[in-house]
Amino acid sequence: IVLNWGGLKGKRVYIVESTLDPNMEANWEIQGQTSKNRMVVDGLTPGVLYYFRIAGVNNFGNGAFSDVVAIRCI
Repeated sequence: IVLNWGGLKGKRVYIVESTLDPNMEANWEIQGQTSKNRMVVDGLTPGVLYYFRIAGVNNFGNGAFSDVVAIRCI
């Protein structure tokens, strides 16, 4: 899956997280970090519905996470 998002001014990197159940905070897993507004997420199972969220990080720490987006892997 290729994720694309709008940029944030002043960020250093973005943290991308995913889960199968967005209602369970403990189930969110970090997929990676990137300094770009794009990330490829590999190793996903076809037919499974994944949920993603993104947070910007700057010198002051992590920002709030984005709205959750649901994507079914094909």
